[in-house]
Amino acid sequence: MTDASSDSSIQDNAQRREDLERLTALVQHSLNNPLAALLAEAQLLAMETNLDPEHRAAVDRMTELVRRLISLVRGLDSKVNEKLFPR
Repeated sequence: MTDASSDSSIQDNAQRREDLERLTALVQHSLNNPLAALLAEAQLLAMETNLDPEHRAAVDRMTELVRRLISLVRGLDSKVNEKLFPR
């Protein structure tokens, strides 16, 4: 590979990484607000004192699932970069 093609490949890779980081940030931003709202709603439901055990268990599951999604979204950028751009 020539120096020119190597430089072009490095620039292409850098541009691809930058585009991916921008897309990842957009996805994270787009998902964070609805997930935070869902978590807040689930937490408010969990504070209800008159929930029967079945509904309380459902609210607890919802809360846990939303927290897992929030964690996944927060780690999205590092997971994508690890897979596509291993060091």
